[in-house]
Amino acid sequence: MAVRWLRESSPQFNQLIGTVTLAAAREESDLDQTIVGTLNSVIGSRKVNILRVGFTQEDVAFGNPGYNANGHNRRRSSRR
Repeated sequence: MAVRWLRESSPQFNQLIGTVTLAAAREESDLDQTIVGTLNSVIGSRKVNILRVGFTQEDVAFGNPGYNANGHNRRRSSRR
């Protein structure tokens, strides 16, 4: 029996890509994770059961600090 979980979180702040101003800086919130499980069982001298399960997820969001702080919602806050 084996289980493996690999998780990487790499937030990146103040990315200036290309020729943009500081006001156009953006952030990246990146979360990658992989889960793998394996079960090997021997039933007899000539029979083996093998069960494998895998799951991979990538959750990435690009945006400016206001967009990320507002829960990735493009609408402005209710304040006017």
